[in-house]
Amino acid sequence: MDTDEASIIADAAVFATARRHLKDIEKLIIRGAVRGQKYEEIAESYSYTAEYLKQDVGPKLWKLLSQALGEKVSKTNFQAALERYRHLLNTEIANTFPSEAPAVVEAVEVVEVVEAVEVADLSPDTTILPPSEL
Repeated sequence: MDTDEASIIADAAVFATARRHLKDIEKLIIRGAVRGQKYEEIAESYSYTAEYLKQDVGPKLWKLLSQALGEKVSKTNFQAALERYRHLLNTEIANTFPSEAPAVVEAVEVVEVVEAVEVADLSPDTTILPPSEL
């Protein structure tokens, strides 16, 4: 899982439960954690203090993700939890739309790449092109 995938999946999980998107600083922590960075390295890269990330933002983020994913999440295990969440979503899509599952999963992957496309921003006559036509 790369940094963008982790950030997108985490944001989707949080939005589904907390009805808010991840803050930029929370995304920075997720991206840094995927890269294996310590809080000190993340802080140095983005001009925050390590104490702020480690004692304030980080614990709140892992608690938020724990609630969103339904399991205890930490800086060291969140990637596996996000993979399980992605697998669960793919399974639900396949069970809900069995004959269209490959197309739906492909569309979901395109949306993940595009990132923050809000459903509310789409009008009823919005055309969504298949990846081959993008």
